[in-house]
Amino acid sequence: ANSQSGIDGYSKLRLINSATGTCIIPNGINTNEFQAASNYSIQTARTELGVAHHGPLALYVGRIAVEKDIPLLLRVIDATLAVRPELGWLVVGIEREKLVSLAAALGMGVRSDRISFVPRLLQMSLAYHSSNLLCLTSSHEGSPNCVLEARACGIPVISTNCGDVSECMLPNDHIVAADPESFIFALNKVLSPAISARRESAQVLSIAGSATQWLTVLRSVVHGGALPPATD
Repeated sequence: ANSQSGIDGYSKLRLINSATGTCIIPNGINTNEFQAASNYSIQTARTELGVAHHGPLALYVGRIAVEKDIPLLLRVIDATLAVRPELGWLVVGIEREKLVSLAAALGMGVRSDRISFVPRLLQMSLAYHSSNLLCLTSSHEGSPNCVLEARACGIPVISTNCGDVSECMLPNDHIVAADPESFIFALNKVLSPAISARRESAQVLSIAGSATQWLTVLRSVVHGGALPPATD
């Protein structure tokens, strides 16, 4: 599995016996692209994305799906914009019209003047380099790549307790309850001057590193050996 959370989930479904024959191989990401920005300023990255906002920017990366809990995302966006007039949001992966339509169906409004939408993005690192934090509102996840990418780029993560997000937290990350007030509390901490002035990146596994671990495990299985422990 790609996380302890994955092993626990498969065990609960009785798909595997977690006591024997399991190992963890973390997801790999493009570590050449996703790294702390040394050549990019936040404003340079925003200019490349066409984002005009000059204040702090919260980021959401994902699609519309039940497990993403988009209704919670909408409530979090609305609540944070209400209490932080200098805040903006960058939503990557969802079209403006679809989010506005979903909000209307839920009887909610969207402050679209302070939300930038990028439905499709090839150079995803621009989104993280443009932002001050990543928010994840999912009810269920495996090992979300957006969290790995954000941590590699050095921006804090505020997330519900889903998937393996809590397994490799950095000091400025926050696991919160699934309500807007908890997100606001964590966001205020992350945007405090002492925290927002510095970016602390995590060492994550590359795609090549993940592939190497998979090959090691497959060779072990083919030759009848014990599964090796995961390595970074």
